[in-house]
Formats: sequence, C-alpha cells, structure tokens
Amino acid sequence: MMTILSPKRDTDNIVSAVFKTEVNSVLLETCAALIDDKNEQEVRLFLDNGSQRSFVLKSTSEKFNFPILRKENLSICTFGAKETETKTLNIVKIKLRNRDDPNLSIEIEARDLEIFLSKRINTKRYLLQAAGRLFDPVGFIGPYTIRIKCLIQEIWCLGLGWDDKLPKQLKVSWNKWCHEIHYLSEINIPRYCFQNSLPSNATTIQLHCFSDASKKAYGTVAYLRIELNDGNIISSFVASKGRVAPLKTLSIPRLELMGALLSARLSDKIATALTLPVSRFYWTDSSITYYWIKGILIDIKCF
Repeated sequence: MMTILSPKRDTDNIVSAVFKTEVNSVLLETCAALIDDKNEQEVRLFLDNGSQRSFVLKSTSEKFNFPILRKENLSICTFGAKETETKTLNIVKIKLRNRDDPNLSIEIEARDLEIFLSKRINTKRYLLQAAGRLFDPVGFIGPYTIRIKCLIQEIWCLGLGWDDKLPKQLKVSWNKWCHEIHYLSEINIPRYCFQNSLPSNATTIQLHCFSDASKKAYGTVAYLRIELNDGNIISSFVASKGRVAPLKTLSIPRLELMGALLSARLSDKIATALTLPVSRFYWTDSSITYYWIKGILIDIKCF
C-alpha cells in the first residue's frame, strides 16, 4: 500500500528530502531521495507532475514519522483490470528540495528527440513525426513548438506528399529548428510559484496575462505577481498558449483580438485551478483591440 505525499511548502512538522540525479521515466517519475537525518537514508518516491500528488510507501512513511494530515479515498485501476479498487490512504506532508537547487525545478528533457532528429530526413512525414514527439501542455517551450506548427501549416499549403523533399526555404527553417533542440535542456523552471515563501505570507496575488500576434501566429503567456509581507515581489511563470494563424487571411488587429481571447480563456482556467484569491490583469500592445473590447458589441461585426 502506498501513502500520498504533498510537495507543497509549509512550515509545521516538515520532513526534508533531497533529490538525487537518478530519475527513471515510467508512468510516474521514479526518483531517489535522501532523507535529512543523521544517516541520510535513501528512499524512493513516485513524482506525478500532472496531478501534483506523489507517492511513498506506507512503511517509509511510518519509519520516518511523516506527519499525517488526513485520510483520503483513492481509486486504483491497474492495467488490464476490469474493476476499480478504492483504498483509504494517508495524506502526509514532506518538503522536497533539489540537491543542486533550493527550489524544486522542472527541466526539459529533450535527449530522445535530439537523437531522433539526428537521423532526420527532410520530408513532411519525418517533420510530423518529430512534432508528434513534443508534449508541452503547460507551454514551457511555447516559442519553440509554435515554429514547427507554422512549418507544418506551410508544408500543408504546398500540397507536398508524405515523402517529398522539403523546398529549400522550408528545409533551412526545419534544420535550424532541429539544431536548436539541445538548448531545451538548459531551461530550468521553478515548480513552486512562491519560491521560498508561503501563500500565507502574500499580501497581494495577481495573475498577469500578456497577449500578442503576428501574421503567422498569436499567443498568450501568464505570470503570477506576488507581493510579500516583507515588501519583496515574486514573479513566476504559470503557463502559455500559442496558436497558428488561420489560413483565412485576417488583419493584425483581429489576430490581436484572438490573442486577447486566448488570454481570457487561459486566465480563467488558471484562476479555477488556484485555491487562492487572485486579481487578473490583461495586457495587449494593440490599442484597436483594447477599444474593440471596451466598445459596444452591437457595433462590431462577428468574424
């Protein structure tokens, strides 16, 4: 039986764990951790980046006296099983920190894709296979992924066959994109938005969404701006979304308006997920878009 642990930062009865570099990619990330006690004993954790709930063995929890917060029912369905089993598990509290970084951070793992691209063929089929290997639902590498989406649109407009060679101009853009893949491993994003502080230390929490557009694409990025009791201000990346501009030619102001809509939708999802009171702010560099939004709806045509 496994016990759930929460990686949130709190101050009462916290047990610290230091990550080692060994991480195996399975359904959940299996990570070795060192417990900060006299013997620095090693345990294994399952880290689930998606649900923000991770798992540790019950025997480990009892051995190190992890403080129990409450009990919770968890539905368990193993592969191949026809029925779902429900178990009552303990919710425990520990504090996780990276061995090399005081803040638990997210790193982009692109080694497998880099190996795949080293054997690339300059065809539509291979380019689509590479795009299908990218999984970035939060938008950590949005500026990078949007470029290959634009390439896919251009290739589709040319009507190329699956194994036709790319034209020279598209080949140059494709090769440049492939050569930049190794830079992704240098990206390091703190997972905890409050850094070394707690939500209770915040006087103001604001969500700022910035939108922009070009002839090829439009998008938005969201940041949290947190003012603390001591006067310090923290800003943290939350998420981003990007879209390729539609094939039907639209004016830049209309694309800017679509970017503003993307901002509103993204902020709504973020605010729903947060359990904290958040003030929302929207930013655009298009004055036309601003006046469209503030104007009378009857006077604006749908598109």
